Amino acid sequence: MPGGTAAENLAYFDYVNSQTISTAAAQNQTAGGVAFTSALRTGGFAIADMQVTPDITTVGVKADSIQFSVAMKGQCLVGQYGFGQYHSLVAPLLGTGKCLIGDTRAIDW
Repeated sequence: MPGGTAAENLAYFDYVNSQTISTAAAQNQTAGGVAFTSALRTGGFAIADMQVTPDITTVGVKADSIQFSVAMKGQCLVGQYGFGQYHSLVAPLLGTGKCLIGDTRAIDW
């Protein structure tokens, strides 16, 4: 819902992310940060409003889970995918103006 709140867009956010997971599974792959953010961009969310955590840990192995978010009107759509499970929620924007705490990666694809 362009111009809508995070709460109004949660169902669509979940739909896009579920489709991303299903598409990756059909190809015997696990959806990662590029897949989620690319699908969300295609779905109409702005890359400038997104954050995503790294897919690879600091020791060079695949991360057990990733988090990704979209900031909207002072709120955040936050998704997490790992261990074959997807979860999402709407949370307030942090004082930093971001949705996620900690290291995130540049979305430059």
